[in-house]
Amino acid sequence: MSVPFKKDPVEFNGRKLMAENVFDLLPKDHDCFIYEDIFAQIDTKSIEEKYSMAGQHAYHPKRVTAILIYAYSQGIFGPRQIEKKCKKDLSFMYISHRNCPNFRVLADFRKDNYEFFVECFKKSVKNGKKQISYADAQAKIMKSRGSFEYCYNGQILVDSKNQIIVEQHLTRNANDKNELKKALTEIEKNTSKTPEKVSADSGYRSSDNISAIQNAKIDGYIATGKGEKDSSHDTDKKIGKSQFSYDSKKDIFICPAGHRLQLKSIGKKRVHKADDKICEGCSFKNKCTVSSNGTATIYTDKSGIILTAMVEKMEKDSSKKIYRKRKIIVEPVFGQIKTGGFKRFSLRGIKKVGGEFSLVCAVSNFKKIVNMIKAQTSCPKERELLLQAI
Repeated sequence: MSVPFKKDPVEFNGRKLMAENVFDLLPKDHDCFIYEDIFAQIDTKSIEEKYSMAGQHAYHPKRVTAILIYAYSQGIFGPRQIEKKCKKDLSFMYISHRNCPNFRVLADFRKDNYEFFVECFKKSVKNGKKQISYADAQAKIMKSRGSFEYCYNGQILVDSKNQIIVEQHLTRNANDKNELKKALTEIEKNTSKTPEKVSADSGYRSSDNISAIQNAKIDGYIATGKGEKDSSHDTDKKIGKSQFSYDSKKDIFICPAGHRLQLKSIGKKRVHKADDKICEGCSFKNKCTVSSNGTATIYTDKSGIILTAMVEKMEKDSSKKIYRKRKIIVEPVFGQIKTGGFKRFSLRGIKKVGGEFSLVCAVSNFKKIVNMIKAQTSCPKERELLLQAI
C-alpha cells in the first residue's frame, strides 16, 4: 500500500467566484507552466520511502521540491518569504497547487534532504543533455562564506554551448590544485561523456590537475598566472625561472637572452644547464637568479616539467584564443547566480551546504532549460513534445 499524502484542495482544479480558473489569469507563456511540466519528471521515490503510514498526511515531497526550486529561481530563499509568496503570488500558488507547507516544513525539508538535491542537479543535467556541447567545458571556482564561520569553495564545470552546469561540488580545501580529477570523474557520471577540451583559471594550476586532464585524454588549457613583466626591458628586475621558456619537443629551456639550456643529467632532479662560455659574456648575467657558479642552471622534477609544458602551450596564440572563451562561458554563470539574489548559504555543515549548492546549480540549469523551451515552442502541445524529447 502506498503512503497517503495530502491531496490537492478542490479549489486548485475547480472554478471559484469567476467564470474561469483563477490560473487562467496568468499569461499563457508564463514560466511557471514550464516549470510545472519539468517538475512532473522529478522522481522523489527515494524521499517518499522515508514517510510513515501513521499520523497526519504529509505534503508530497515532489510538491515541496517544486516549491523550493521555483522559489530559488525567482530569487526567494528564506522559508518564511517562500510561504508568503505561496499565499500572495499567483505563480507560486500554481506551483504549490494552493497547498503550500508552512515555513518550518520548507526549512526542515531543505535541511534534511541534502542528498536528494544532488539528484535534482543530476536531473537538471539530464534535462539539458541534448543542449550540451561536449567540445568544450570550463572550470570555475566560487569562494563563498556561509551564514556561519565556515568558508566553502564551490566548483563548477560549464558546457560551452548553453552554459549548462555539468558538474558541481563543494569543498573546504584551501586551494583548487586537486579538484579537477574529481570534477572529471563526476562529469562522466552525470553525462556519460567527457569533454574534448577543458579550460581552467590559474587557481587550478598544478601538476595533479594537468595530469588528471591528460590521463582522461582531454585537451586542457590551464592559465599559468597573470604573467610576468619582461625582464629584458627592466634593468632592475631579476630574471627568474618563470622567464625561461621551455621547448618540450627538444627538451630544452631558453633564457630571455635566447640561449639554450640543454639537459645535462637526470636523477632526483632533471638538470638543464647553459654553456659556460655563453653565460660568461651575457649582459643579463648579474640579474640571472638561476645561475649556479656563473652558469644558468634549472632544476626540475616530473611535476616541474608538466607545469612548464603547460606554460609553453599557453603561450601559443591558438591556446590564448581558446582560453579567452572563458569570459563568455563560465564567468557569467556565477554572475547570474549572484544577480539572481543568492549570496550566502543558509545551512550549516559541509554536507548540508553541499546539498544547497546542488540546489542552486540545479536551479541555474532549470532556468536555462525553461528559457530554451520558451524560445523553441509557441504552445503547450509543442512544449509537451519538446519535454518528452529531452
